[in-house]
Amino acid sequence: MLLCRKDEIIWSVVPRRQPSHRTDPPDRQSFTGAKRARPTAPSAFPDAAVCLVGEAGRRKPISRAVAPGLESFERPRERSILAKPHQAKGARHRAGRQRSVRRQVEDLRSVAARYDDDSRQRQTILLAALLRAPLPISRALNELTHVLIFIAAHPASPEIERAAYGVLDRVAEHLRRQPAKARRSLENTGLPYTPTLSTYSHDLLNWMLRSRHYRIRFDAFWQPDMPLSQALAFTLPPLQSDLTALDVDGRGLLARLVPRADERLSFLVKEFSRLDDRPTLKDFLFDGLHLYLRLQPKSQAFSEAFNRIPKRATYIHNNLRRTVEPRAVARCALPRPRRLTTDVRDSVITAARHAMMLLQRETDPTTHVDPASLRLFDLERGVTIGIYGMVASRQLPLESYVGYTLFKNGFAAAYGGAWIFARHAQFGINVFESFRGGESAFLLCQLLRVYRQVFGVDHFEVEPYQYGQGNPEGIRSGAFWFYFRHGFRPVQPALNALAREQWRRIGADARHRTPASVLRQLAEGPIALKLNGRVRTSAVHVRDMVTTYIQTSFGGDRVGAEAASRRRFVDRAGSPGRLGADQQRVFTEVALWAAAENIRGGVALALLRQMIRVKPVDVYGYQRLLLRLRL
Repeated sequence: MLLCRKDEIIWSVVPRRQPSHRTDPPDRQSFTGAKRARPTAPSAFPDAAVCLVGEAGRRKPISRAVAPGLESFERPRERSILAKPHQAKGARHRAGRQRSVRRQVEDLRSVAARYDDDSRQRQTILLAALLRAPLPISRALNELTHVLIFIAAHPASPEIERAAYGVLDRVAEHLRRQPAKARRSLENTGLPYTPTLSTYSHDLLNWMLRSRHYRIRFDAFWQPDMPLSQALAFTLPPLQSDLTALDVDGRGLLARLVPRADERLSFLVKEFSRLDDRPTLKDFLFDGLHLYLRLQPKSQAFSEAFNRIPKRATYIHNNLRRTVEPRAVARCALPRPRRLTTDVRDSVITAARHAMMLLQRETDPTTHVDPASLRLFDLERGVTIGIYGMVASRQLPLESYVGYTLFKNGFAAAYGGAWIFARHAQFGINVFESFRGGESAFLLCQLLRVYRQVFGVDHFEVEPYQYGQGNPEGIRSGAFWFYFRHGFRPVQPALNALAREQWRRIGADARHRTPASVLRQLAEGPIALKLNGRVRTSAVHVRDMVTTYIQTSFGGDRVGAEAASRRRFVDRAGSPGRLGADQQRVFTEVALWAAAENIRGGVALALLRQMIRVKPVDVYGYQRLLLRLRL
């Protein structure tokens, strides 16, 4: 059933854990016209488990079909309670304990988002009971933790906050005392001291190996796209290259190259680091190995409940803000960003990465974050938003992919990013499972506010996949209406008229449900929020213009087009001077753009010349230069 009403939208909940660890870019193209892959893991928006709405990475995803041997990690084997009398008695006791906790969780969930006196009292009583109640080893602990995180992030009083923290501490200590076999039954739940099984990019793994929060163990090369021998043929020195011809699998080859098992993972990371100057090739080879790793936490810090950042003060709630006007919020001035010490900066970056790793996901901004670009804004109602750009070698042509992690009273509550080009941005938001039923609309508007005030964006666009195109969950959840309620409208006039007619019907009849066929129609085109009513130039428009220029003027010869465009740019704007490798790449992009659009004005050319040096090192300065072009 589609649960879409004008006065209330109830979102269906989707499975939180996905076998794929990485999300992909929207359906966009490079200057050569090569399409990037669509996201493969549908999720509902916004109060569902993980709401995939446009955040992405540059690399093509790997299909993470879970192995039969791995499926048991996700679905612990059921045991018969009739095998032996003492086993049956113990199993009945555990089942009763689990039912008791589930009842308490349901009772607590029913009052978690209420702030009247009776609900506060009920929360206090239930939390006090959970401080004494026997705890199970089951998925009920996961449900309990989600509710506790919600309460701790939206506390009705300081006493309730302390009680929620107390129960979380008790859950962590309970799990710490369990044998490894019991904790393994809760793999990939994000609970304290429970293992995580996933794959990771080379750059992230390189960072992970320096972490003190977990032990990393090689698990398997699961259905790799290429054998390890072929991948290492690009890295091994000539003296060892003949080893790649051995008729052995990946494990066997690793054993020949590195006899000590505890050194093999480090060996792989160092070998592929030889390709750091060719990141696209490195990603293609390393990701193709499908290298699964098991992370065993050393402390409770690597868990959803304890993955927090330092907060200035707890915001105590007396209600939840679910009705927000995006345009009014976007106009509100931002406070100055927090002054960051090295320790705070590192803790925010670690929390952002851990939040992704606990979901078995990655985004390019979190993996390739430029620490110098991190800005942290402490906003109203306990919301803190960290935004960050990427290191120069991972940046996109002309546009800036700026990621964010949003924290609520210190807890990671949402993540995503925006692809920014002047005043236009493709935008996405993902709300964590623990925060469903909360203030998703308020969080969305605060993110729009940050990107509006920091980057001057006034045209936010969401691609159709996020609300239903090729995404059945987006159709089932009616995600389109969430955006519509907050000012997003279909870009195509015919779809806009259809949406307005459906919205009129919803307003006239509270029982009206939008048919799935209509929602699929509405998902045939993008939707946008235009804060000033104007249509803005996007990076996609420039890409298409450059592609046409190369085809018509050079017969598709990109190399010739690049050389001619650079010469023309120097003739018109002057030499940009001595450039590094990253600046040379930007020089080529800017020269192609100037040639395709036939930019001649002296002021515009001077701004473009400045961009060549600024873009690789300062995402904020580069955006200021773009805004001065008045695109």
